[in-house]
Amino acid sequence: MSILIIDDDFESSVKIKEILKQSRHSDIKILEANNAADGLKIAKENRPFIVVTELSLKDFNGIEVGKKILSESNATFIIAISQLKMFELVQQAINNGFSGFYLKPVVKNEFLTTIDRLILSNPIINKQEASFILSDNKSGEFEADMSKPIKTAIEYIHLNYFEVINLKDIAEKVYLSPSHFSRMFKEVTDTNFIEFLTQVRIEKSKYFLKSTAMPIEVIAHNIGFSSATYFATTFKKSQGKTPREYRSLYMKLDSN
Repeated sequence: MSILIIDDDFESSVKIKEILKQSRHSDIKILEANNAADGLKIAKENRPFIVVTELSLKDFNGIEVGKKILSESNATFIIAISQLKMFELVQQAINNGFSGFYLKPVVKNEFLTTIDRLILSNPIINKQEASFILSDNKSGEFEADMSKPIKTAIEYIHLNYFEVINLKDIAEKVYLSPSHFSRMFKEVTDTNFIEFLTQVRIEKSKYFLKSTAMPIEVIAHNIGFSSATYFATTFKKSQGKTPREYRSLYMKLDSN
């Protein structure tokens, strides 16, 4: 996956690159062009997932650049940037299917919120990105050890908590009957399977609430909850606060 920056403002390009490299999306390949002609050529050859384009390029109108890229690839998202605070530009960007508009200098949190939203809303990218972003095991590999079935099950949960997981399926993976697996799991972890899985998901959600600006409903979906309402209810029962209250608390601590 790649992001193409089309901007003839060197300082602006550097800032956007720094924002991406210092974020959890540091693995994304960054492509660059300082004019529209090169940008269109790179976009055609590489099919970037996201294109960030200045609207006032010296050799071409940025709106037209975005329109051309979108006409050639329905899998590319366009984010517009500009120094001009003009409602007409925002309106043009929206009307032409752009996914975001930011005034320079780009604000880190706002920009990353849009990157998060685009990545996590894409059904093709989503599963691959989830295995990389949402898992502690960056290799995404799962190795079953049949001599240690509960250890294997716990490892599987940590790798796949964002998927639909049930006791029967995991019991089958470790070659145990559901009832025997359930008893062994409780003996080893001192909790039942559902409670353990829920707590893993809650701990993952706490990281995203503290360190990203992703909407709560997006977080809920991407950690395996069937709905944002169910996530909020479960989170409050576990932490004594709603997800929104928890996020607000850490925002206040960061601002002090």
